[in-house]
Amino acid sequence: MKSDIFMISIFKKYLQDRLCVTDDAWEFIAPLLKTRSFHKSDMILTAGENWQVHAFILEGCVSTFKVNETDHKEIISFDCETAWIGDGEALASGLPSRFNIEAIEDTHLLLIENTDFDLIRNNVKAFHNYVDSVRYGKFINSNKKIHAAFARTAIGRYRNFLNQYPKLVLRLPENLIASYLSINTETLNSVRREFSKGKRKPLL
Repeated sequence: MKSDIFMISIFKKYLQDRLCVTDDAWEFIAPLLKTRSFHKSDMILTAGENWQVHAFILEGCVSTFKVNETDHKEIISFDCETAWIGDGEALASGLPSRFNIEAIEDTHLLLIENTDFDLIRNNVKAFHNYVDSVRYGKFINSNKKIHAAFARTAIGRYRNFLNQYPKLVLRLPENLIASYLSINTETLNSVRREFSKGKRKPLL
């Protein structure tokens, strides 16, 4: 089991690589940070629960999904190290979440309570600017996801998946990739063979 001090040091290095964090700023931030570990297949968030934290992946990989009317899992996104995860809508509204988040691998999270997160934003200007850039990045990724959903063919959706998750394609189980693409594993294997051979260009 990795210590909290070690896990929090990962976040400190992440911030220092991206913004100017003074010693005074870190002394303000550090006491507000918590860590929590999840085993593979553990539920981090279940639909119907309240979500009042900001969660940062230190190590591991998760999927965000919802369950439709036919009890079919519809995967919305995958996230791994250095990603912020959660339900922004539930966080802002205080209403129960409509989504589920599951650990695909053993996963270590850094957690900041919403009130503490606002406290950091209001007192550390560099962190305030960083949060704005993260939110803009999530907006761009959301638009990419919407665009990818309009791909008419399975191979087109697979190409979009590779563009969006180039580092995850070898980490994710086939059944999860297939679910994300709304196809079965047999079709996924066929798409991969066709894609690798380059027999035809994807149709968008």
